[in-house]
Amino acid sequence: MLWRRSHEREASQFLEGPPVTYPLEVVVLPTPEDVDTYAANAVIAQQKMKPKSVYIMPTGSTPKGFYQRIVDACKKRQVSFRKATIFNLDEYWKIDPWHPDSYASYMRVNLIDHIDIKAKNWHIPNGNTDNPIAEAKRYEALLNKHQPIDLAILGIGMNGHIGFNEPGTAVDAPTSFVKLHQSTIERNSDQLVASNETKLHALTIGPAEILKADRIMLLAKGIDKADAVNRAIRGQETSQLPASYLRRNKKVTFVLDEAAALYLPKTIRGTHSSRREEQRYSQVQFGYSV
Repeated sequence: MLWRRSHEREASQFLEGPPVTYPLEVVVLPTPEDVDTYAANAVIAQQKMKPKSVYIMPTGSTPKGFYQRIVDACKKRQVSFRKATIFNLDEYWKIDPWHPDSYASYMRVNLIDHIDIKAKNWHIPNGNTDNPIAEAKRYEALLNKHQPIDLAILGIGMNGHIGFNEPGTAVDAPTSFVKLHQSTIERNSDQLVASNETKLHALTIGPAEILKADRIMLLAKGIDKADAVNRAIRGQETSQLPASYLRRNKKVTFVLDEAAALYLPKTIRGTHSSRREEQRYSQVQFGYSV
């Protein structure tokens, strides 16, 4: 089924045929730190252009340096988030939001407590709810009140997941309560700092909502992401690699370090998207340069 640009789901609105996809913008930068800088400057530029911007933000190891650059810029008063709104992409279940291993705690430590965003404008799924299915519906309804999202920032898992949309997730999957893939469980268990309890489930914004964003930026660093990145950019769209769905959005940028871009051909790796875009997000007025 074709998705209309509005991403309406009524079957009567669709035509039979292959999905409509669009060319991806690929930015390959020398180091992980350059990826952080590029992403931070993109957000700073967005915020200066539209102070009431709405974002989807990720967690995990990839965005930590990016968040630190945002925090530094905010402390230097180079940017303000007082009018911005942030939706977090996902949260473990079941976990107290104040538990050190929750993504709510991760966001407070790495970003929220250090910028000037209003508390009412930061949203994250309630991972401590007794009714995660109802919570997923509540969170999706709240997110849809703010659509279209101005900028959704994502990472990518080694298995091609975005958020906790694991292999097998349908392109029209809504915000959901999900069971984590075994490879995700094993990888993320190594990142837990204060709990011996393996997290088997999560709440996540689904592809249906991610694809509504006006713009999507995916960050990837390291050789362990190279295979998933290559397949997401060059392979067939498939539910076994949810990141491949991103080609259905008209404005998607993959921001990669050299290691994450290892398996891409030189015709892609050498383009660096457009130098104009790099320069726009590297202006010294924002405090960083790539």
